[in-house]
Amino acid sequence: MQLEFVAHGVPQGHQSWGTTSDRYYETFYGKYDIYGKARTVFVVEVRDNSGTRSCYYTLMHPQNVLAAGGRTGSYFGMSLRVDGSYCTDVFSLFHLFEIAFNQYIASRVLTQVGESEQFTVDNLNTAEHSLQEAKKYILSQIQSHLNSEFEEIDETFTKKNVQINEYYNPVDINSEAFFNSTRVDGKVLISSDYPTKDAIIRSYRTKDKQTQEAKKADDERIDSLSKENSSLRQYKDSATSLRAEVSKLKEENQKLTANLSSEKGTTASLKSQLSLLKSQVEQLKNAANIRKIAGDLDKSMSEMIPILRAIAPKTTPGPRPIQSPGYFHFPRDKGSFKYILIALAIVALFFLIKGIKSEPKISELKKENTELVQKNRRLQADYEKIRTDYNDLLAKSNSLTSNPPETDWPNLKIDVKNFNGSNMAKGQSYSVQIKGFDVNGEWIVDGFSIVEGSANNKTVKVKPSRVGKVHLRYKVGNQIVKERTFWVK
Repeated sequence: MQLEFVAHGVPQGHQSWGTTSDRYYETFYGKYDIYGKARTVFVVEVRDNSGTRSCYYTLMHPQNVLAAGGRTGSYFGMSLRVDGSYCTDVFSLFHLFEIAFNQYIASRVLTQVGESEQFTVDNLNTAEHSLQEAKKYILSQIQSHLNSEFEEIDETFTKKNVQINEYYNPVDINSEAFFNSTRVDGKVLISSDYPTKDAIIRSYRTKDKQTQEAKKADDERIDSLSKENSSLRQYKDSATSLRAEVSKLKEENQKLTANLSSEKGTTASLKSQLSLLKSQVEQLKNAANIRKIAGDLDKSMSEMIPILRAIAPKTTPGPRPIQSPGYFHFPRDKGSFKYILIALAIVALFFLIKGIKSEPKISELKKENTELVQKNRRLQADYEKIRTDYNDLLAKSNSLTSNPPETDWPNLKIDVKNFNGSNMAKGQSYSVQIKGFDVNGEWIVDGFSIVEGSANNKTVKVKPSRVGKVHLRYKVGNQIVKERTFWVK
C-alpha cells in the first residue's frame, strides 16, 4: 500500500508541499461554496491516477482563511493519497488528521485573527518543519493502528454519480450508506457542522408534518373560499333578482301614477257632471213645486170658470155694431174689459203649467242623476284602492332596496378567536370576525367595548365590559343580519 502526504493552500498564491506531479490538489482552490458554512471538512474522493485508482483523504479549512498579506479567499488543506486501497475506519482517520492539525499546524502555519485564520508564512516551504512533523505523525499512526483497516478498491467503486456530493456528520460515517456513497458519488464531505442523518430525518418529518398541516390549512382555506364564493354568487343572484323586481315595481309605479292621473281627470269630470246634475236636481225640485202650484191653480181655475161666466156682462138685445173688416173693437165697458184680461191671464198660465208638467222628462233626469251618483261612488272606491295599492308597492320597494333579508347569506356567522365555547372573562380581549358575508356593515356591541379596529371593520378586537349576558350584533342598513349572545364571568 503506497501513501502520499501533501499540504496545499493559498499563503500567497496557490502552493503544494510534498508532490510535484499530481494536479488534483489544485482543484480545491476557489471552490469553497460546496462546503457550505462548515469551517473544518474532511473530504473523501476516489479517482483514477495515471491508470491507478486512488482514494484521497483531505482535511480542509475552507472558510475565513486569510493569505499572509491579509487577502481573503484563501484555504488550507492536508491530503493523504492511498493508491489502490481505501480506509474502512474513516472516523478514526478523520480524528487522526484533526490531532495532527491542532498539534503541528495551528499557531504555526495558521494563526487565529478574530473570527478568521491567517497564514503566518507566505510560502509553505518556510513551514517545512511543521509540515514534516504532521506528515510523520499521520503516517506513523496509520502504520501502528489503522494499517489493517485498508481494503482494495474493487469493481464496486463505479463513481457513476460523479457530479453528486454527499454530506455526513462524523457520527454517521463507517456505515454501509457512507461507503456506498464513497463507491458511487463524486465526493463525500464530513463535518461536525453538517446535520446527522437522524436530525435530517426528524427535519424531513417535521417539514412533512408542516407540509401536511399547511396543506390541510390550504384545503380548509380553499373550502372556505369556495363557500364564500358560493355565498357571493347567491348574494349576486339575489341582488340581480331584487334589482329586476325593483325595476318591475318602478314600472308598475309609473303605470299606477299614470292611472292615478287619468282617474284624477275622470274624477274631476265626474265632479263637474255631478255639479251639473245637482243644478238640474235643484231645477227639478223647483219644477216639482211649480207642478204642485199648477195643480192647485188647475183646480182653482175649474172653480173660477163658472164664476167668470156668471160675472161676465150681459148684452142687451138690439142691433150689433157694424165692424170694419180686419179690426177688433174692444168693449167700451171698463168692467167687462177687466174681466177679459183676467181670463186671458188665467188661460196663459194654464197652458204654461201644462207644458212644465212633463212627467217623462222628470223621471229620465232622476234616473240619470242616480246612475251618475253611483258611478261617482264606484270611481271614488277604485281611486282609494289604487292609492292604497300604490302605497303598499312603494313601501315594499323601499324595503327590498334598503333591507336585504338575512336568508340571502345562509353561511353568515360571527366567529370569535381564542374562545373555548364556554364563558368569557371580563377584561380579556377577543378577536371577532364576520364570515360568509361580502357586504360592509357595522358592529353593534352590548356589554363590550371595541379595543382594536372600528365598528365598520369586519374584524375587530373586543373586550367584555360587564358580567352577565352580553351581545354582539352585525347590522347592514337598518337591519340586524346576525346576532350572537355570550355569558361573562
